Amino acid sequence: MNQHYKDFFRKKTTKFALLLALMSPSVMVFAQNDKKNLSVENNQVQQTPFMDEATSTSTIFLNALHIDTKSALSQSSRKPIAYFAGKKMHLIKFKGAIKPEWYKMLTDAGAEIVDYIPTYAYMIFANYATIQSLQAMSYLANSPIEWDGAYLPEYRISPDVYGVDAKGKINKNVIAHQSFSVQLFSSETINNETLDLLTRLQTAGTEMQVQRISHYVNINVNLDANGLQQISERADVISIHPYIIPTKNDESQNMVMTGNLTGNIPNPGNYLTYLANNGFTQAQFDASNFVVNVVDDGLDNGSTGGVLNTTNHAGLYTSGNTGLSTRVTFIHKQGTAIDADTKGCDGHGNLNTHIVGGFVPDALLGNPNHTDVNGFRYGLGVAPFAKVGNSTIFRIGGSFSNPNIPNLESESYQAGGRISTNRWGSAVGGAYNTTAQTYDF
Repeated sequence: MNQHYKDFFRKKTTKFALLLALMSPSVMVFAQNDKKNLSVENNQVQQTPFMDEATSTSTIFLNALHIDTKSALSQSSRKPIAYFAGKKMHLIKFKGAIKPEWYKMLTDAGAEIVDYIPTYAYMIFANYATIQSLQAMSYLANSPIEWDGAYLPEYRISPDVYGVDAKGKINKNVIAHQSFSVQLFSSETINNETLDLLTRLQTAGTEMQVQRISHYVNINVNLDANGLQQISERADVISIHPYIIPTKNDESQNMVMTGNLTGNIPNPGNYLTYLANNGFTQAQFDASNFVVNVVDDGLDNGSTGGVLNTTNHAGLYTSGNTGLSTRVTFIHKQGTAIDADTKGCDGHGNLNTHIVGGFVPDALLGNPNHTDVNGFRYGLGVAPFAKVGNSTIFRIGGSFSNPNIPNLESESYQAGGRISTNRWGSAVGGAYNTTAQTYDF
């Protein structure tokens, strides 16, 4: 997280910041890592000397399979590393919860840390001498290293890349997707070679997309089975998952957040009164100049050349009054989006911006155009005093604009955005993909 961002939240931890931190539908996209216990069928386990069933702390939990490092098969597989040129990935498993001196042992030996892997393991990127040295350390008395092993090509490919047979078993002879998200460990020379190879292997007529964040290089690319296999053998490849184009999702209700429920049903009530009773005022938000960036399709009347057009929706003005100032602070087109896409023609960005910060005054209570039969106001947001911005990442008609996510949030921050919210995603069954990871950075 950006240091300015951390400082902001240390200084601004007030009631209104806490309200925004609870904001629905999602805030800063701190996506749950909903990794499944993906099983590897018996016919596939036979390709590697590891078991997949153990769930103890001796297990390394990879997406492709689970390695029981204390099993006879995995222990017997430990072999001195054969000489190789350059660098490659290797797994190091420690005896227990990581100690600072164990981490230092890896870096002092010359290893670059790729990722921590549950449980008590690291994926490292290192040359022959470094891995050989760590292996020698692992056999010393009282060594904290209990297992090490090569990071094989098949470990890089997520099981959901493949199809399944009639019995629901993974069939590696069937590739179920055409588009893939390939993540590399950032290392310039070898990355350039891998990117050159991907350029040659990508399906004709398609375009590869590359984004860099932290020590990762994330690539969306179309490949056939042969290309998939070749890329899995590259030393800088961390993982390969299906790439599912993000689509827009839906909303949730304010009163659910207040806890004013009977069973699972929200009770009628005045949300503006609830906010006032808990000390929230328009003046607080005006003083803070706090902006929520809604990442979606276009909003309201859009912008031209980055300059806001006149706001039309009354609910986006202070107190829902078009005679007062608009609370829309910016509308930025991203990726392949053009000015026309920044307008809220498809409605999803309008809907979710109102869920965040729409204001419907008490004067409209009972008006059937603004209130439902249970007394809930249409368009009254979770934070109706907050300023809002829009980053347009879906074009008119719904196609994804393939934005550069770090640039998107940087532009939002420069314009005052301090919280990012969205209601879209990829149909990946809750998996923590590279898009979610990039947002978390």
